[in-house]
Amino acid sequence: MYVVVAGETMLPVGEPAGRPVDLAAAVRELEAGRPRWVWADTREAYPPLLERGVRVARCHALALTEGLL
Repeated sequence: MYVVVAGETMLPVGEPAGRPVDLAAAVRELEAGRPRWVWADTREAYPPLLERGVRVARCHALALTEGLL
């Protein structure tokens, strides 16, 4: 998992840590900062979060973006 802070320049925060032990808890915690999530495919990434009661406000699905191109 990468965390990127976007401002005038985009800066990664820390080293890639791999997948957190509890992804839903990590997303819930980071969502408080109103990030824009980027994942490969919403159909794969989002259902496990929804099952745990985690919703995100903003995201980009690369599969959809690729389809537009």
